[in-house]
Amino acid sequence: MAEAYYILLIYYNYTFTDMGAVFQTMAPFLREYADYINKYEDAASTLTMLRQIPAFEGLYLQLQHDPTSRGMDLMSYLIQPVQRVPRYILLIKEVSQNRILQRY
Repeated sequence: MAEAYYILLIYYNYTFTDMGAVFQTMAPFLREYADYINKYEDAASTLTMLRQIPAFEGLYLQLQHDPTSRGMDLMSYLIQPVQRVPRYILLIKEVSQNRILQRY
């Protein structure tokens, strides 16, 4: 997970001590997650309801087996942004811990 942080450092030309600056740069993008997460349950419920329609279910399964979907169904793609926020929290903790360890 820390690899993503290091990629951000390289991309934005920050040093390791600029962790706060990296997340400030990313803050506008992180705000979008709140909207998405708040609407996720409605989206998941709507998808479940739509899957009761045979024509939709057939298309849903066809798309799931398409190679470009990498074997994942739409519900799996819908949950990814919801799961990403806790990963960012873990990333911050991991990077902070590594910074503390590097000082000693």
